Amino acid sequence: MSSTATLPQWADQLVTDYLTRLEGERGLSLNTVDAYRRDLTQF
Repeated sequence: MSSTATLPQWADQLVTDYLTRLEGERGLSLNTVDAYRRDLTQF
């Protein structure tokens, strides 16, 4: 799951860690996690 938006490496790592946690702990679907990633990188 790599980001297509230009984020500093530290920010991309935070987003990845957050989304991994959401997917694992909350059981979110891959489509939901991908949508969250798009939203976070555009924010």
